[in-house]
Amino acid sequence: MKKPQRNFTTLEQSEVLLGIGVPKDSADCYINTNGNTINVIPEDSPKYSEYCRSLTYLVPCWSAGRLIEIFEVCTETGYIKEDLESTNVGDVIYQIADATNDEALWPIDFSKWDKYINE
Repeated sequence: MKKPQRNFTTLEQSEVLLGIGVPKDSADCYINTNGNTINVIPEDSPKYSEYCRSLTYLVPCWSAGRLIEIFEVCTETGYIKEDLESTNVGDVIYQIADATNDEALWPIDFSKWDKYINE
């Protein structure tokens, strides 16, 4: 039996992504940090709304699939991960952070995300 994976960012990883400029609205989940538990609230949940999005204790988080999508769209590399189930979120975060380096082979441009979602 396959061991279930935590295939979305932790609070700390989310803070790193926000710090390097990943658009907040590109997140496909939110972490509820109110109280002693951390819950992931998917965007398509009935509990999710503009009101919830504005709450300070909801922190954006990203699935591995969404991070790969962001990387592909914003770098134009055509990067495709063969086996999404085994993707390590940390590896994708590393690639995104590396692409923010001025000397990156495929520099990342987060403004492309807005164009992508508004097409």
